[in-house]
Amino acid sequence: MTAALHALVQISNRPCGCYIIYIDSLSVLQSLQSFHYHSHPLVFEVLDFYYRLYSRGFTVLFCWVPAHVGISGNEQADKAAKSAAHFFNTSIPACVLKKHAKTNLHLKWQRQWSLETENKLYFIKPLIENWPILKKQKE
Repeated sequence: MTAALHALVQISNRPCGCYIIYIDSLSVLQSLQSFHYHSHPLVFEVLDFYYRLYSRGFTVLFCWVPAHVGISGNEQADKAAKSAAHFFNTSIPACVLKKHAKTNLHLKWQRQWSLETENKLYFIKPLIENWPILKKQKE
């Protein structure tokens, strides 16, 4: 996970464009794909950095490559990942956790609400979002 964060940091110092991060840990990719409130704090940090790059116009793809299967330089990549693990501070600001928690909660709420097809309010308001502000009519 630390290597993924390090790669994103390196990408942020380059021109905006499309980049591919090759990862030999399938569990890292699975953690990034389906994060939960009990996920490791580093997962939130990687996702936050990824979304910040995305909002700046970067395209970053993650690609899984099987470890130690005839890929040259794999030992060097493992050493770099281990040294990067000691380099980064893994603390996450509360605002980042709050943002991801709100997003995750909203998605779960919407999924649950979408099952309420017999509810009359569902037909009026199928999406969980704020009600539009109604303006008072001038008399």
